[in-house]
Amino acid sequence: MRLIKLFSQHPRDIGMSYIGHFFRAIGFASLMAYACLVCLIHAVFPFIFEHTASNIVSFLHDEMRG
Repeated sequence: MRLIKLFSQHPRDIGMSYIGHFFRAIGFASLMAYACLVCLIHAVFPFIFEHTASNIVSFLHDEMRG
């Protein structure tokens, strides 16, 4: 399989360019990192960020499903 196809097939399959897919994936990763951080804080202080991580997960699920 050609190298270019390896990088472009999946984005094309979902109707995006490589660059568009790249930035969208970076955005998702940033939200996941934030959710991870608030989970860690919530573990120590259970009265903080009670629903934040689950709201982020729900949002990401909806966005990825289209």
